[in-house]
Amino acid sequence: MNCIAAADPHRRKLIPIKETTMDISALQKIVKERYFKTDSERGVYHTALWFHEEVGELSSAIASGDKENAKEEFADVLMWLLTLANLMDVVGQNYRENELVAAHTKNPNRKIIGTENRHEQGAWLPLRDKPFMSGQFLWTGIDYLGESDWPEVAHGSGLLDKTGTARAIAYQRQSWWSDQPMLYVMRKEGNAGAGEWVSDWSPTDIDTYDEAKIQVFSNCDEVELFLNDVALSSLDRPSDDATPRIWNIAFHKGTLRAVAKNNGIIVAEQELTTAGSPAKIVLSVDRSTIANNWDDVVYVTATVTDETGLPCLNATDKIRFKADGAGVIAAVPCADVTRGDDEAVIAHVIINEGKRYRYIQFTWEVAFSNNGE
Repeated sequence: MNCIAAADPHRRKLIPIKETTMDISALQKIVKERYFKTDSERGVYHTALWFHEEVGELSSAIASGDKENAKEEFADVLMWLLTLANLMDVVGQNYRENELVAAHTKNPNRKIIGTENRHEQGAWLPLRDKPFMSGQFLWTGIDYLGESDWPEVAHGSGLLDKTGTARAIAYQRQSWWSDQPMLYVMRKEGNAGAGEWVSDWSPTDIDTYDEAKIQVFSNCDEVELFLNDVALSSLDRPSDDATPRIWNIAFHKGTLRAVAKNNGIIVAEQELTTAGSPAKIVLSVDRSTIANNWDDVVYVTATVTDETGLPCLNATDKIRFKADGAGVIAAVPCADVTRGDDEAVIAHVIINEGKRYRYIQFTWEVAFSNNGE
């Protein structure tokens, strides 16, 4: 940071700093050395009141367009924020887990917390392995409208998509957190390890797809792969108890099966089967009855399947919904971050990206018809 001096008229005089740049923690240390005694006598509550007043003064300076005053108020807000941090002895940072660990090493009495953290393994391990890390705030938990670049209308980094469906990263977290045996199987969408991770066994360009890179999230001791009932190989739990298990195998149509074991006993299984062409739309509801009033809701899931009923997770077929009788379609949420509420209003959804999308229905007695394109 640039050389800074607090011009706070309430209490502190200018603090000259010789360095042209300085780490925030170094500035916090200077504030503590100079003012901690009087800060402690005032206490957290009254110090917080001063901080709120400074934030108000900064807001007024910004609103009035007074840039010179705003510069001073920014300094004041920063100094009072550091004062509060010193009194509470709490250190929190966004996306810099290793710096939090270093801050605690310098002062073991500090309380450490992640205030905004990604989903990756590198963010999880410091929290798991360092008991002094009090927690993390994962960004984001669920996709939301906004903070996106056109043509996207939603931020797509959530553990859950806009329909509430779990993404692959959610299953990775489950493998770290859950006490129940689990596994989740994925492959690279493109041949020979190219593309994104998807959880299906139906390559888009199946004629040129011959090498599949497989990734499995699991909290079990051993995971073994089978392709069309032929055993391939098994991998034990990784030494760090966090890294996913990886295979590279030849692709053949049929069924890929993963079997997880603890102490030699099968505790979880998952199958991925090659689907045929889209042939049906299967509707399912979250419950079979609903009250006869405007406030009640039923959730309906539309799944595109082949003739045998296997979900076609790569299908891009358009589906149009119609409600007959007393019911009305309230919304058609779609996990695709390039599609917004305007399309939901006309009850139109595209099934794609390997997900089943739900729409919401306010209804009492409803019939559906499909005019698929």
